[in-house]
Amino acid sequence: MGADGPWDRPRTFSTTEGCGDHRTARITVNAIEPTASVPHLPDRWHLLAELPTGHQTQVWVAEDRQLGEQVVLKIFPPWADPRVRARAITEVRLGLLLQHPHLVQLHEVLEAEEHLVAVMEFVPGGDLARVVAFEDAQPITRVVEWLGQTLDVLSFLHEQHVIHRDVKPSNLLLTNAGEIKLADLGLAGNLDRLDDPDGGTVGVGTPGYMAPEHAAGGDPAPAWDLFSLGVTVRQLLTGERPIAEDATRQLPADCPLWLRQFIERLLAPEPMDRWPTAREALAVFEAQRTA
Repeated sequence: MGADGPWDRPRTFSTTEGCGDHRTARITVNAIEPTASVPHLPDRWHLLAELPTGHQTQVWVAEDRQLGEQVVLKIFPPWADPRVRARAITEVRLGLLLQHPHLVQLHEVLEAEEHLVAVMEFVPGGDLARVVAFEDAQPITRVVEWLGQTLDVLSFLHEQHVIHRDVKPSNLLLTNAGEIKLADLGLAGNLDRLDDPDGGTVGVGTPGYMAPEHAAGGDPAPAWDLFSLGVTVRQLLTGERPIAEDATRQLPADCPLWLRQFIERLLAPEPMDRWPTAREALAVFEAQRTA
């Protein structure tokens, strides 16, 4: 392992190459020395830099010396809040079962000094929240592509009887090719038997993106994800965060009528007025965008 093992001094980590028009939104992380809470990992992984997170978990970009590529190590401490630990198990369980081109891939899971460590695909393009923060409203053609790709992966999840429950710009990552990768299955659950670490559905999600019936603790349904997607798409097109219902920015004047109507249906207050599943929404989306 050498004198310093995998904890050779981390360096500032920045990815800017091959990123299309989003160079300003690429991941740029200041070097942070690993703390005593970082478990000793096999020499296979060389830590590069820590990504900022507001959770009890640590997220590191690392070099996988065996595969010769960069990965993300998501480290859950043994002393984490029981809900955080339960969501980590949910994320790991689903990540090992589900594979899709637009879903962040979980490579493997290990335990190190009682820490649960998930080794995940590294998506270098940053997330759409950062894109909007740097660039404000996004071009309609670009948002339409992202919308289609997100509907595709949500269709896959719904067909596996899984609801994401936290669709939002910060959970939509960009590859170097500008394609979407849906991240964070920590709040996801089985539609047939929703295993909820909080013991209920009230408040499990991100305020501002949650469907009304989701926030009220109703029965989980794919329509929850569709409403969250509608809020997300509106934010991408206007650059305005969904802080209040009386948002001031309107959709761009050149937004086509079919897209306006599609977003309106995603944002319908009543779940019965949305599509039952993402697959049905995707079929309408594909037909209308090519009409």
